[in-house]
Amino acid sequence: MLIAFSVAPSGVGERSGSDPTGSVSAAVAEAVRVVRESGLPNRTDSMFTTVEGDWDECMDVVKRACEVVGRYGNRVSLVLKADIRPGHTGSWRARSPGSSLPSRTDRSGRRRPVRTDDLPTVSARIRIGLSGWKYPHWRRVFYPRGLAQRRELEFASHTFDALEINGSFYSLQRPSSFVRWRDTAPDGFTFAVKGSRYITHLKKLGDIDSALANFLASGLLALGPKLGPLLWQLPPVLPYDRARMTDFFDRLPATTGRAAEIAHGCDDRLKQRFDEEPVTTAAEDAPLRHAVEVRHDSFATGDFAQLCREHAVALVVADTAGRFTWVDEVTSDLVYVRLHGDQELYASGYTDQGIAWWADRVAGWAAEAGVREVQVYFDNDGQAHAPYDALRLAARLGLPRQPPAPLPY
Repeated sequence: MLIAFSVAPSGVGERSGSDPTGSVSAAVAEAVRVVRESGLPNRTDSMFTTVEGDWDECMDVVKRACEVVGRYGNRVSLVLKADIRPGHTGSWRARSPGSSLPSRTDRSGRRRPVRTDDLPTVSARIRIGLSGWKYPHWRRVFYPRGLAQRRELEFASHTFDALEINGSFYSLQRPSSFVRWRDTAPDGFTFAVKGSRYITHLKKLGDIDSALANFLASGLLALGPKLGPLLWQLPPVLPYDRARMTDFFDRLPATTGRAAEIAHGCDDRLKQRFDEEPVTTAAEDAPLRHAVEVRHDSFATGDFAQLCREHAVALVVADTAGRFTWVDEVTSDLVYVRLHGDQELYASGYTDQGIAWWADRVAGWAAEAGVREVQVYFDNDGQAHAPYDALRLAARLGLPRQPPAPLPY
């Protein structure tokens, strides 16, 4: 495989541009030195340094390059482009301070905007939505003045066609809540449900049979045809272990019928906590998809991507402002994307250039053979950027959304 990277002033996708402190020149020299000392085939031109080898060899070199670049603080960024497999160009953004998304370039290496007519013809369904919808600081910023809090889901679900349920990550939800959410959202809508952190963060995927049964019995099966993927976000401290991940994937139900069977093994926790009966039946036996979001660098390997393919689990593409590992591999018929912010985690909004870049990537995934659906969720909710950025991305993709009432801004 080939990996190319550039070192640039923070916020710039190539090496050109001002460098008043000399930080970029020094960082470039240090990174190139690391590559040349690796002994792997490499070359450097005015734009990129390229290294060739197997995945682990290349990642080892890149991580060492990131370390030397990171010594220059947030003044510089290291941006990677990786040819991960034949016929596919992907991206892996290292965890270096201030790293920014690469720009599309013309043959001279100059940045150029991504236009709508640049986008490939798509064949998969694209859903654009939000990570959660119940945020008090969105009132009178996204939600219209005077809208009752109980109607916020109604407003959000008629503006977008997908939402993530985040509360299920923090604690078990009431079964009646899932019923209410199902009845509020329109037909054709999808809820992605975030898996319990008790399973991912506290149990660290081990000895989870009881916890998984309780989670599956908490009401998500009541969503019926509006049940989308189950999202499993792993903690940053959890490294890749093939045996552990294989065991976890083997336990995940591939259908709602199998999920109902597992749910039958729940304890009386829901009854005691909410005085409500668990939901242990499914209206129909439908496929149930899973997505995993990783945050430890050790998961950025071809071995883990292949394990995801073997279990048809979507490997989440997550933009985390450079804080956590970036992986970009299509591993199932679902491409699952979470946009947490590209400059400040959960807080920064996306520029027009950033929205154009993501539109290009989303359209590319949707045109890829074997991909049936691309789901994108904005999680930069801190300043209420998420709903407006989601509307901008949808419009850029030619999928304009019409909110049920005029927005405040």
